[in-house]
Amino acid sequence: MSENKIAIGQIYAVTDVSEPDRIRYVGLTTRGVKTRASGHWTDSRTSTYPFSHFLRKRLDRREDVRFEVIDEAYDMDELNEKEMAWIAHFRELGQADLNLTDGGGGVKGRKMSDAEKEIRSQAMIGVFRGDKHGGEVKLSWEKVRAIRSQAAEQWRPHYEIAKDYGVSTDLISGVIRNSRWRDEDYDASLAMKRPPETRANNRQIPYSVVVEIRELRQREWIPETEIAKMFNLTRSNVHNILSNARWVDPEYDPASVVPAGGNGRGSKMTEADVIQIRKRAASGETQASIARDFGIKQTQVSRIVRGTRWGHVKEGL
Repeated sequence: MSENKIAIGQIYAVTDVSEPDRIRYVGLTTRGVKTRASGHWTDSRTSTYPFSHFLRKRLDRREDVRFEVIDEAYDMDELNEKEMAWIAHFRELGQADLNLTDGGGGVKGRKMSDAEKEIRSQAMIGVFRGDKHGGEVKLSWEKVRAIRSQAAEQWRPHYEIAKDYGVSTDLISGVIRNSRWRDEDYDASLAMKRPPETRANNRQIPYSVVVEIRELRQREWIPETEIAKMFNLTRSNVHNILSNARWVDPEYDPASVVPAGGNGRGSKMTEADVIQIRKRAASGETQASIARDFGIKQTQVSRIVRGTRWGHVKEGL
């Protein structure tokens, strides 16, 4: 592109920090991403579109939603083409699920131009900024089919497969479950189940997996049973890892994981703290004052008071 040209628009991708590798929506703007994002948040209060519903559920935690520029264009035709190309690219990865149209003005059934095909081709190999979106671009349909074929023939721990392909464990789990790289012709029930004799014990679990599990629960709350499925472990294994009862690490604090019903990056608060916060808020004290006393953000106080965090503690709700 000529250095003398000035971009007239941008392509942006929207993610939630709890799933940073999953693109939920792709859009274009000629006004700047911050301005467009502000418009989306305003529209979300009344609009019935899926993307608006996605935003409306996160109005109290806007900081967790990322609007990220992934491309730019120098005329409107190019901008529309690139929007269509990126939507098509992420849909092939099982993403951009909140885009109702193919982009480019919402025209469906339009054949892709050579320029669009080139954009998609480069995006698929991570050249055209696609490498910013995690392990998805390291896979291809050929690799996905190979993973599923192997899973149907022989059981292997998902974290081992992830190492083979240089991607995350949850991505491999999603591929095998067909929640990522969706394929209507693929039957996820064909994947081999874990043989009883392979149930992990203390000696069989690599410490790297222990660290990954702890970091996962420090980012978001996921039931221990679900984590056990992701890593092909028993629930008791996961519980012992998170509680620091086994694989003991003196620098790991079990209180740092997100509690049941929580949706943040972890908390060292106790149930007694939560109850006290709700009582003080009910008495009329400002959330800002409470936040200062407990050394947390005002948004965290708001979520605790409304029960969107620490929802399992019912007192004070």
